[in-house]
Amino acid sequence: MTVALVATAKAALRLDRVIVVVVADPGHKQVSAPAAARLQMAQAAFPDDEVVLDEHPRTVDMLRAHPEWQGATLLIGADELESFAAWKEPDEVLRLVRVAVAGRPGHRVEGADPERMVSFELDQPVSSREL
Repeated sequence: MTVALVATAKAALRLDRVIVVVVADPGHKQVSAPAAARLQMAQAAFPDDEVVLDEHPRTVDMLRAHPEWQGATLLIGADELESFAAWKEPDEVLRLVRVAVAGRPGHRVEGADPERMVSFELDQPVSSREL
């Protein structure tokens, strides 16, 4: 998650609170930095937000483990939306949370479910792999 994505989402979606989740061992990609180091980097990048480390490699499992987050808004980039159908239980993710998709130059919001997703635009190109 990027600083630009969070800042834009806060304004566009009128979010009072954002929880930045650092996944200890993501199920969809390899990470080289240890979870503790990635957590520290996220805390430095998001000093005004809550930053937590989560042990669940899949989003749906994380949401089930944190019922207090159900009904919240999950922020993703348009590049993540491209693979959303391949996520573990994507329909369950959509049942548990509202998904907000950040479109940006080079990545259009296509395939978003208009009944269960909202979109907003970023002005600058960023990658979901950036912090």
